[in-house]
Amino acid sequence: MTFTGGGGSGTNRGAVLLGTGDANQLTNASTGKITTTGAYNDGLAANGSGNTLVNNGTIATSGPNAYGMSAAWGQTNVGQLNNTLTNTGSVSTSASNARAASIIGGSGTINNSGSLSTSGASSPTAYLQGNNDTLINTGTITATGTDSDAVFSNTAGSSFAATIENRAGGQVFSQNAAAVRTLNGASTVINAGLLQSGGGTAVSMGNGANTLILQTGSQIIGAADGGGGPGLSTVILQGTGTASNPFSRFKTLRLSGNAWTFSGTGDFNLAEVQTGTLNLTGLFAPTTFALVDAAGTL
Repeated sequence: MTFTGGGGSGTNRGAVLLGTGDANQLTNASTGKITTTGAYNDGLAANGSGNTLVNNGTIATSGPNAYGMSAAWGQTNVGQLNNTLTNTGSVSTSASNARAASIIGGSGTINNSGSLSTSGASSPTAYLQGNNDTLINTGTITATGTDSDAVFSNTAGSSFAATIENRAGGQVFSQNAAAVRTLNGASTVINAGLLQSGGGTAVSMGNGANTLILQTGSQIIGAADGGGGPGLSTVILQGTGTASNPFSRFKTLRLSGNAWTFSGTGDFNLAEVQTGTLNLTGLFAPTTFALVDAAGTL
């Protein structure tokens, strides 16, 4: 299915498959191919709450502000809840301000086991805005355009929260910006895959009390920034692994796993070994206080 022409604005958009109201289920099958050209022409979209959008095939948009999958439909729609975007296929956009997967509203979920990619400027690949939104990735999420984060989460309120989980085998890469960027409230980033940035900072967290959990299989290429807010941002090490990147603006490093090697750098206030063995070959700040519990070894 092909859609051409241009929509007008965020409230005057086009879409190949559109669900209006609540509780719609839209599916692009494994053999399905959706392409759009022109501004504001989305692939799959829904404008309400409780909608489920599934792509098992191919979606490609080439116009500015044209999203691959979107719920609620367009940036101007707020207040919607419980929308889910699931991708097992391929979703790509190639123009500016064009997201591959976009959630606007609370308790929304993006679940990706396929490929999400953007190549235009200012085009975050996976975008979440609202309270209690979640992203789960076991596939690939890639952004190659200027000022384009691979994953961008804005809780839209300082008291709100969000969770981003990159599971084993998942790869999140931004060529020019952050692999994962969070804004405003408390965000939890869980990584058992690859988070990589060609722009220097792989994980850039906002002003909340943030948590970065590194699990077995975690690899971060680029710096991790815990944010500048008053909250006590924390790095937690689970399972086994190596942390070799720079960490800044995290108050606490905590090992609650089996065995980790820390070969990076960190300006932590506290390094705590609750359980397991922490092999320190990198550098902590001179003011870092080390605390080793009975079940831990440093």
